[in-house]
Parts: sequence; structure tokens; C-alpha cells
Amino acid sequence: MDKEIEQLSSEQAADLAALQAVADDAPLLPGQEPPAPPVDPAEALTDEIAALVLSVTTVLAPALPSLKRIYTPETTKAAGAAVAAVCVKHGWLSGGLMGEYSEEISAAVIVLPLAVATYQGVKGDVASLKAKAEPKKPPVVESPAEVVAGPAIVADQPAGAEVTFGKPVSA
Repeated sequence: MDKEIEQLSSEQAADLAALQAVADDAPLLPGQEPPAPPVDPAEALTDEIAALVLSVTTVLAPALPSLKRIYTPETTKAAGAAVAAVCVKHGWLSGGLMGEYSEEISAAVIVLPLAVATYQGVKGDVASLKAKAEPKKPPVVESPAEVVAGPAIVADQPAGAEVTFGKPVSA
């Protein structure tokens, strides 16, 4: 469009500038939202860096509890501002930290650990329910003969005496 404006005559350019000025000052129509104010690239990059660092440290905090004390929202915002200032100065990351995929990457950083924790929790719950549902098995006996017959020699009997259970066998 800039090339089109350059090709306009001075009279047409003046008319276009007057129309744009009127359009900028025109009241909003019902249901129309005001245009968004311009976003400062350094501020947007600061917020993006701080949010990413805070997300990563929040995910790692259960394993590394000291991270929660070190990477507070204020600290991550200050670090994000410092890194963003360097990036703006050198022209780095002008499209944002993650470019056009920032929403997808942010969602993955939050949702993937949540999915893993959910899977492990449900797996543990299912194992616990199975353990409760299984009937208790009787204790393991080393030899069934010991339980049924008892000891072969009784202390009160003289040596060589036999102990029998049930109906005696005739000789």
C-alpha cells in the first residue's frame, strides 16, 4: 500500500490524509471495539520470557523446591525485561520468543506435565483398586501333611508306638 500512496498525486495524497484523519477521529459504531493500542515489542518480549521461565520453574518445582523461592513472578519479570532489552537492542527475537508457535509451545509446557501426572495418578488408583478387590489368599503352607496329620511322634507315647487317626486297621 505504501507504493500505492507514493504513486498518488499530491492532491490525492492530501485527500487521503484528510480522510484518514477523519476516520481516526470518527466515533465507534455500536458493537465496534476500539483499535488496540500499539504493543511495545520490548514489553511483549518481556512478558513472554517471564511467562516461559515461570512456567518451566513451576513444572520443575516439585522435584526442585528451591526454584519456587528463587524464581518469583517479580524476579522472572525483571530477568525477562533485562533479556528483552538486549534482544531489542540487537534485533533478536523480533517475532517473539517462540514466533508464531508461542501459544502451542506454552500449552505444551503446561499440559504435558499435567498429562503425565494424571496418567501416573490414575495408574496408581487403578492398582490400588485392584489390590482391594482381589480376595485374600490363605497363608502358604510348606507341607500339607504337617497340617492334616500333625507330628508323627507324640511325647507321651513310648518309643515305637504309632499314632493313628480315624478307624483302627485290624491286623
